[in-house]
Amino acid sequence: MDTSSSPRLIPIQFSGNNYAIWSKAAKTTLCSKALWTHIKLPSPKTVTAEDGSVTVVPNTAAEESAWFQEDQLVLSLLHSSLEASILSTYIHKDTVKDLWDTLEGIYGNLSNSSRIYEIKKSLHSINQGGQPFNRLLGDLSALWAELDELRLVSTDSAVITQRNEQDKVYTLLLSLDGTYGDLVHHVLRQSELPSLNEVCMLIKREEGGRNLFQGKPELAHFRKTSFPSKERTPFFCEHCKKSGHTKAKCWILHPHLRPQKFREPGTQVRERALATPSHDMFSDEEYKTLKQLIQSASESGY
Repeated sequence: MDTSSSPRLIPIQFSGNNYAIWSKAAKTTLCSKALWTHIKLPSPKTVTAEDGSVTVVPNTAAEESAWFQEDQLVLSLLHSSLEASILSTYIHKDTVKDLWDTLEGIYGNLSNSSRIYEIKKSLHSINQGGQPFNRLLGDLSALWAELDELRLVSTDSAVITQRNEQDKVYTLLLSLDGTYGDLVHHVLRQSELPSLNEVCMLIKREEGGRNLFQGKPELAHFRKTSFPSKERTPFFCEHCKKSGHTKAKCWILHPHLRPQKFREPGTQVRERALATPSHDMFSDEEYKTLKQLIQSASESGY
């Protein structure tokens, strides 16, 4: 076995969402270095006889040491292909088989729906953006290859029908507004992608719930219409039928309330006389007579 090669040989970095393509790239690399046995076989040798019986032959100390060295080499190869967050979580695994089985059990058995959705989303939004055509073609080819890896070519009519149904679901999910993100994640997290009818039902249910809670609460509406705010209610005078003031502050009924700048010359004395208490200057009878004269003069324009 060639151990002089650089340990950074697996071309795909595992992020937790691309197990299918990463595991294939890792297997290709390990098989090319005759190291795949560390994934599938334990350390002791197993011998299968012609009658089918299996005999376990323990390694010698030298064989065990060589096996351990190779195993650590393969472990370093896998470590170099893991993202930092994944590596920090599983770096305590001491053997290659333990690490591989753990990753396969956690990530390999999950539905590929989320990754297929992300690939289709990328294919839908990708554009040249001023880059060379070869760069664009390379990006598209990588996405197509990964999609083919996740959905192997099949001639089975049932599989083809199922994939056509799934493509409709993906297209529907991609066309939803960004506000439906939680619903999209819920659909994609399921072990099997729901049918188109089931997804439509979920969307209608979500839409109905939003319409239910988007309307104004009845109590708030009742309070708004039945108890209007005084600050927002326009003033209206019932005497002169004009807005902007009330009857208690109407200048026609109470001329003495008119600001100085709006008064006509000669009106100040008359208004002061109207506002002066009768018992200070005149008797009640004299005051009534004077008031009538002043009002008559005001109406006549004098």
